[in-house]
Amino acid sequence: MSSKNAARLARPKDVEAIAELTREDLQARLTALGLSDFSQLPSEATIAGSWEAAMASPDGETLLVATADNQVVGYAAFSENDGDALVVSFYITQAEQRKGHGSRLLQAVVDHAKLNSQRLGVFISTNDSPRQRFFNSTGFAPTTAGRQGQIAQVTEKEKLWFTQISDN
Repeated sequence: MSSKNAARLARPKDVEAIAELTREDLQARLTALGLSDFSQLPSEATIAGSWEAAMASPDGETLLVATADNQVVGYAAFSENDGDALVVSFYITQAEQRKGHGSRLLQAVVDHAKLNSQRLGVFISTNDSPRQRFFNSTGFAPTTAGRQGQIAQVTEKEKLWFTQISDN
């Protein structure tokens, strides 16, 4: 059997893997903030239910996955509003990072988002240097806009990064 690395729209059967990766991402972000108690995080079943609802909603987020050897190794979700698209979630599992999956997945997001949007944004934690480097290397730049994000009762500062994806 040949290797199958791709980025594609998520399917209902992908939800369990996406939920597992979402929890892994949340744990990594809390660890980066110096925390090790993950008891406040939602369960994978709760996360899966949220992703199922988002996929079922006609006005919900667009959910994509990255695969390696036909296994889900990452996911991205974005929403659109008034000519801008916003990446609301983006993660590649640690073991599969720096293998091209993130670039492939982000290109799939851009390909879908540019149908209705001119710009693509993403909020990135101010203490997440690897994510900042990745998005910077793909043409995103930080703006002065920011927000306070919440992860299981913990506040993290985030900056908004944008890139132009369409000339329309």
